[in-house]
Amino acid sequence: SRIEPTEGAWNVEAIQHYREYLQALKAKGIEPFVTLWHWTMPTWFVEKGGFEKRANVKYFVRFAEKVLMELGAEFRYIITINEPDTYIGQGYIQGSWPPMKQHKLTAVWVYLNLAKAHRDVYKIAKAKSRKFIVGLAKNSVHQYAGDDTLVSKIAAMISIYGADSFFLNRVRRKLDFIGVNYYFTNRFLGYKVHNPNERVNDMGWDMQPQNIEFVLERLWSKYKLPIIITENGVADRNDEHRKWWIGQTLVAMHRAMQKGVKLEGYLHWSLLDNFEWNSGFWPRFGLLAVDPKTKKRTPRTSAKWFAKILKQLRE
Repeated sequence: SRIEPTEGAWNVEAIQHYREYLQALKAKGIEPFVTLWHWTMPTWFVEKGGFEKRANVKYFVRFAEKVLMELGAEFRYIITINEPDTYIGQGYIQGSWPPMKQHKLTAVWVYLNLAKAHRDVYKIAKAKSRKFIVGLAKNSVHQYAGDDTLVSKIAAMISIYGADSFFLNRVRRKLDFIGVNYYFTNRFLGYKVHNPNERVNDMGWDMQPQNIEFVLERLWSKYKLPIIITENGVADRNDEHRKWWIGQTLVAMHRAMQKGVKLEGYLHWSLLDNFEWNSGFWPRFGLLAVDPKTKKRTPRTSAKWFAKILKQLRE
């Protein structure tokens, strides 16, 4: 929406902004991961029907080509699509996010169009340069049966297929890595989710950080593709749970790697407190606290602790 605010008209200032941003990251020794689509879209694209229309995929591909041409010298890693499952779930099934529809057939069609968008961009990126490492970010949930009933087992299996396999099966041959965004575990009792909720974060989400191990093992076993954790963290304003969450996650990652999972990276969500989509600024996911008015950044205790852990691991 910044780079092509009007159809076919490129914003030179926006492109230069991102160029300087990428260069600044590299100057600090930070490897950029460029996400091409994280749900926001220009108004003109929405008015054309967005990803509801297969014919509109070409506009996204054209945008990706422009980004690669203008900025491709500044990065290697590309995430084409962020959490396609979350987008269709919230936008077309629950109807709580734009475009605020509740139409399951449209949701499936959008899902398929996003898969095509990824495949097409992958081909273009690889044709432009073999240096590009192309993946996508998938919100992957550990889904399991909480009892031995057949209903619970089938419900968990169906949920895994709909949330992960349906999409990944359609892009698996056009992935250099699978990006895993992990926040949730769903325990099925019967056909409904009943989580223990013994520890919850500020958004009321049940916290089971250790179960990322099972997500990593499942995806590696099925796809045998390198995995990069592209989001993982906790909404925790008072910094009560973050050290525990990160510690449990590190142990789980280590266990998965010991079992053969090819885990190539970890990106914490988030370095800074962020704008959390439809919840605004109040959820605090950052290692650094940010005052939204003054923009002052203050490292949380967990950030200082994590920095020491990373230093030790590197030594």
